[in-house]
Amino acid sequence: MPATDLRDTLSLIKKAVHFANDTLRIEAALQGDGIVSGCTPSWTSGMTVRVAAGTVRIGGTDSSVSQTALTATAAHASKNRVDMMVINNSGTPSLVAGTAADDNAADPASPGAIPANSVVIGYVWVPAGAAALQAAYVWDRRTLLDDPL
Repeated sequence: MPATDLRDTLSLIKKAVHFANDTLRIEAALQGDGIVSGCTPSWTSGMTVRVAAGTVRIGGTDSSVSQTALTATAAHASKNRVDMMVINNSGTPSLVAGTAADDNAADPASPGAIPANSVVIGYVWVPAGAAALQAAYVWDRRTLLDDPL
């Protein structure tokens, strides 16, 4: 597949994919859990993604988040996977590996349940056989909270 076709496909995936976790993420924000500032997910190199420094609010408590590099596990040889980037209530980012599945590009497997006391900041598309990720494979799904104070 030419690179432009892959970019077009990834663009469509980012616009169309809605996981059950997205609804839970929005519900959590309505309860006050989410990102106060920063915590932007991005790709760095190879299979490594970065969470920028920032602040999360979970259960009414703000926690500082230090910039953190997270490494995705090796891609499956023939199946795609979506991993979930989360930050817990102590401000620790982590990458929750999804399940490799025989899904087509427009309907990847759900990355699983959101860990307790955590907020989702993004997803990472891990294509079958990938030796390295790309910037387009990191999907920012932060729920930014408006702090009225």
